[in-house]
Amino acid sequence: MPGKLTINGHVFAEMMQSPADIRMPNIMDNDACLYYILNGRGEVYSPTEKVVIQQKDSVLMKCGSYIGCFLDASPTNMHESVGFHFHPEVVQRLVKAGRLKFPESSSEEPVSAVKLAANRQLENYVSGLMY
Repeated sequence: MPGKLTINGHVFAEMMQSPADIRMPNIMDNDACLYYILNGRGEVYSPTEKVVIQQKDSVLMKCGSYIGCFLDASPTNMHESVGFHFHPEVVQRLVKAGRLKFPESSSEEPVSAVKLAANRQLENYVSGLMY
């Protein structure tokens, strides 16, 4: 069951709850997407990666260029996640300001999804939104 928060007509955040394992494409504009797991486990398939994420992990990728799978979801173990959408200019400003950093890569190949470990600030932010 999805829920959306929009700002100025643009989707900013989406909440997803599911009692079953599902696969679903995410069709969005040219935004960056930060997908955060509140409860459960998931896999994200992008054009170049398969990223497995656990509770409190997140992955940053281009919206609409991946398929997400909820794993181990059941009526007694609901999968819950939140997706945040950012215009490319916002991501560029965060990187330039040093507020968003990516792990160094030894590969010259482009990466389409970056897994981010549990982050207390993000956890607190999401908890505040849930309130």
